[in-house]
Amino acid sequence: MQKNLLFPNRFKKLSGWCFYLLFLIGGYLYFTDNMEHLRIQVPNFFGMEGLFIEQGFWIKNYIIDELFTLLIILFGIIHCFSKEKVEDELINTLRIGALTWSFYVNYLLVGIATLIFYDEYYFTFMVANIFTLLILFNLRFHYQLGKHYRS
Repeated sequence: MQKNLLFPNRFKKLSGWCFYLLFLIGGYLYFTDNMEHLRIQVPNFFGMEGLFIEQGFWIKNYIIDELFTLLIILFGIIHCFSKEKVEDELINTLRIGALTWSFYVNYLLVGIATLIFYDEYYFTFMVANIFTLLILFNLRFHYQLGKHYRS
């Protein structure tokens, strides 16, 4: 007997709003670099020059990007894998198909980006790629779900 690993349906709407809103705000903050007032002391476990550098163990960092990343991933996973109001085998098949499709498209994009982007542009793409699989899955699954409900 297979256990159901999906989140309850009551989380779907709130997690979707949080996911897309945090994604937009996080993208704005990332591309505008408007975070000067958000610097706090954090431990420097893996500094560029090793663990014990002249700055000491504590450094100032923009922790907000790490927090936004964790929240976007958390809300994205909850939104992707929350039950629908009516959860049956067809919905499960649509979910698996959307996940497979988004996996293929995501890695196709990574392959293309590897060939055409370099240096900081490639880094920027890879940062955005952290969320690409979640976004592609959400868009594809809800598109297929809407198509199913309309038919």
